[in-house]
Amino acid sequence: MYRFKSIAIAVICLALMFSSMFAVKKQTSKNKKNPKSVEQPKPSAPEITVPEADILAQFKGGIISKQDLEARISKLPPQAQGRYKTVEGQTQILDMISVEEVFFRKAQDMNVPASEAVKEKILSARKQVLVQEYYTRKVKDKVNLTEAAKQEFYQQNLSDFYVAPYLSINYLQAADEANALKALKELQKGADFASVSQKYNQNTYAKNINGRIKNIRLNGNIPGVGNDAELENLIKISPVDTLNFLGPQKTSTGWSIIQVVEKIDGRQRPYLECEQEVDQRLRPKKEAELLNQLMDAQKQAYKVVIDTLTLAGLNLREPDKNKDLSEVQIVKASDPSLNMTVKDLLDKFARMSPQEQMMYVKGGGPQQMVNQEISRNLMYLDSSKSKEFDEYLANNADYKQAERYYILQEAYKRLVVDSLSVSDDEIQSYYDSHLKDFTTPSARKISAIWPKDKKTAEKARKQFAKAVAKNNQAAIDKVFAKYNTKPELKLMDNLYDNGVVLGVGADEGLSDLIWDTPVGAVSPVAQSVKKDYVVFQVMEERPPVVKSLTEVRERLQGQLRKDKEKQRMEDVKQQLFTQYDLKTYPQKLQIKLTAEELFTLADDAARQRKYKDATVYYDQIIQFYPNGTDDYKASFMKAFLVTEEMGSKDQGLMLFKEFLIKYPTGELNESAQYMIDELEGRNAPLQELEEDDSED
Repeated sequence: MYRFKSIAIAVICLALMFSSMFAVKKQTSKNKKNPKSVEQPKPSAPEITVPEADILAQFKGGIISKQDLEARISKLPPQAQGRYKTVEGQTQILDMISVEEVFFRKAQDMNVPASEAVKEKILSARKQVLVQEYYTRKVKDKVNLTEAAKQEFYQQNLSDFYVAPYLSINYLQAADEANALKALKELQKGADFASVSQKYNQNTYAKNINGRIKNIRLNGNIPGVGNDAELENLIKISPVDTLNFLGPQKTSTGWSIIQVVEKIDGRQRPYLECEQEVDQRLRPKKEAELLNQLMDAQKQAYKVVIDTLTLAGLNLREPDKNKDLSEVQIVKASDPSLNMTVKDLLDKFARMSPQEQMMYVKGGGPQQMVNQEISRNLMYLDSSKSKEFDEYLANNADYKQAERYYILQEAYKRLVVDSLSVSDDEIQSYYDSHLKDFTTPSARKISAIWPKDKKTAEKARKQFAKAVAKNNQAAIDKVFAKYNTKPELKLMDNLYDNGVVLGVGADEGLSDLIWDTPVGAVSPVAQSVKKDYVVFQVMEERPPVVKSLTEVRERLQGQLRKDKEKQRMEDVKQQLFTQYDLKTYPQKLQIKLTAEELFTLADDAARQRKYKDATVYYDQIIQFYPNGTDDYKASFMKAFLVTEEMGSKDQGLMLFKEFLIKYPTGELNESAQYMIDELEGRNAPLQELEEDDSED
């Protein structure tokens, strides 16, 4: 099975996962729906216009068709569509749509769309969609950049389209003139610049990069050096010369020796080369100019007055200091919806992310916020009074999606979340019964010698045990110095009784020995799974540490609530399926992928180590393409994957045997028989090879 999101999360997120909404087939109504209304009429009995073979689900109030399913899948990212075109994937999507639909029907029966919380969220979505469309139609689409305007902008901003020169130099900053002369003398004798730099360079940045400074753009700042106009000018006028050196030269940063090793001259980019960039930079400016003109006209029309004096005194860094001004009206207009108080402004500021808040704090402050909010409000007000925008909104998928999402979200909250609670007794009971989960187990620390072979190990063990018995640290150190071949594994800590030895890996034998050896004692000679010999002393054992209930209470409460939410969601789901008489027909689903596409998905899944997913794709090929070729190959690949990658030898053996029974002949049969012999230990050629090797 695929790893799909839980149904509980899916109900809330489904509307955002797919941009096209499932349309319920309803009888035609004589009354035209008001597009501004938040409430939606309860659906009447569906008018059957879809062929019976295409109906995948039926419920009170609607159907789900194959076309609806395909529309959902088509809205997924292309790379994710493949897995949902399998029968299993389609079944999962059908179940998710079914859950969404019964939740939506229940929400309507509960009059959820009329709740203030939902209406407020939908109104916010409505405003956002209308403002965006208003800006597109009234501003963005109205800006037409002429060739003359772009040429003029280019000429006025030539410096912005200039590519600065690029230079690289060898640079040495000496402590004084005497040291500079010594360095120069060594360089002139042929010494490597990097070695001379390491010896004399006082500039840490240059010294760390062997004296080679790159990306000098002649912009007033030399990387790693800083501002030194005289030195920069010297670099500018000097030709590339890899044989001679300039200096010693004293400038504001000290005594320097330089050698220009690379120079790419700066150039003015021609207009045609940067025409697209000119457009990208000029267009926002023109859009801002047009928007300002529109907003100025709207402000006059609605008699908007802004209290700039109060705004200047507001403190966004410490919003609490503005409490005395909360009820002061900072925006007044003929239309009440445009009015704004200090409290309105601060509430909006409080809902912003820290990054957004900092943008206003360091930027234009309250005045900038008010100007932007007034512009949005004016655009919304103007668009709300236009029939063309009403029609746009009525057919806007994003707005419909937002409506549906907020209704589903509130329904889920009422039906599932609000009824949940976790008591102190439940938390205590779970803690007591899962104490092991909150306990860090005992851990040991050892001091280990890793000799080169068994004979040396026995000798080292004897000397080590003798030194430990006498508590002779000098003798212990001497043994380690003489015999230990792995100094990085001398002290090994945090070793748990779990069959794993840090620094070695999974090694039950060595782990057991570490825990069987008494604290303070020296172990017998052992051999790790990597065939390395080892002798160790158990230095200490730390007792288990149990986290208190106080430490884990919050995590426990969250986990218990999550478990309850999952169970409650499943209960509600089944109740709603019954209430709305939901019937699904997954047997009507058909594979939407070719055998070649399924093989590609299986290969991709295997490369990503998603082996269970890969076996599902092979199963789909076997089920839907039983042509003796595709199913033949898929059966073998599944058996091989289960055996070699998933490590299930018994299941793999069974699959290979079934393969040979089902397909008595074929080019892969010999390989299948080889795998069977290997799994049953009857691979004679391999045994003979091993015997030959042992005789040699």
